[in-house]
Amino acid sequence: MKLSIALGGALAAILSTVSAAAVRGRPEGFGSKATGGGSGPTVTPNNNAELTNYLRQQGPLNIIITKTFDFRGTEGKATETGCAPYGTAPACQLAINSNNWCPKTAPKAQVTYDKAAKNPLMVSSDKTVLGVGRNGILLGKGLRVAGGANNVIIQNLEIRDLNPQYVWGGDAITLDGSSNVWVDHIRVRQLSTLTRGRPMYVIWLTTWTDISHRTPAYCDRQRQKHRHHDLQQLHRRPDQVVH
Repeated sequence: MKLSIALGGALAAILSTVSAAAVRGRPEGFGSKATGGGSGPTVTPNNNAELTNYLRQQGPLNIIITKTFDFRGTEGKATETGCAPYGTAPACQLAINSNNWCPKTAPKAQVTYDKAAKNPLMVSSDKTVLGVGRNGILLGKGLRVAGGANNVIIQNLEIRDLNPQYVWGGDAITLDGSSNVWVDHIRVRQLSTLTRGRPMYVIWLTTWTDISHRTPAYCDRQRQKHRHHDLQQLHRRPDQVVH
């Protein structure tokens, strides 16, 4: 009987937290039209598969993140030839040769990395992805809004552990050919072990990308806050971004 009462109380607390969850503030600038999931259904994923499916699902949806979703190790590891672009001293960071990025003059080096971090979660149109309190955490995967996706709100999440030992280990949030996207209050940790590392945002502007974002401009590494070397990386036509 005591166990039943305890479980009932815990469930009631979770339901109360979810029902109270709501997007705070309002977007400005080019992303000001974003309404996300709006009046669509509200869901609370319980595991990695549910989260992945909800993010891809067609139609308006409010996805409430109340726990940690750990994708590390779920897709195996890859070992391949990368490079040492900043030198071969023990403290120098190695790089994954993504898209043949490694300079021809850089010494070659073997790298072993978690493949999940290089394969972000796809977010479709008309989605709100909202973390509750400090509980909404993604480990080992970032988010990607691309391919014409429109009307997306991402707020109050923590994203971390994207192959932090390597350059090109993974990006927290990628926007590519999307519109009306609002990114707000995102915390990132362990994206890079050195000041040279991966950006929190990667924004490809080969097609129109309209976004607004506001977020703390730091990463937390080894329990200390550090300014991130590349908070945002822009590729072409950076005239549709307000921050």
